[in-house]
Amino acid sequence: MPYYKSQGAVHYLDSEKFEYLLADDAVKITDDEANLIRSQYSAQVTGAQAINSISMRQGRLALLQAGLLDDVLEVVALASKEVQISFEYATELHRHDPVLALMASAMSLTDTQIDELFRQASFL
Repeated sequence: MPYYKSQGAVHYLDSEKFEYLLADDAVKITDDEANLIRSQYSAQVTGAQAINSISMRQGRLALLQAGLLDDVLEVVALASKEVQISFEYATELHRHDPVLALMASAMSLTDTQIDELFRQASFL
């Protein structure tokens, strides 16, 4: 996955063809470098204000990176139409949304794991 660093922030692009959107000082970095920067930042915000909402894009990318996206899509496919519509058309994910709680429960994810996914997603 193409990661870039600019002024201490990590940026992810789906494709290198979008490099023109990056700041002039952005440099390409490895996955390991991106993970190190995110973990250092995560350590700084641990104990700080919890992340309560993220964009759906951030959420899906975090799930993809955690290897959970396919599992989530399977749970959504088996869920009610209301859940399917919410997952398909929502623009944000809210940490304490009842639909999120149901999906997390169906996947046996703990609150700590959900918080960490939200934290990781906030960097994407």
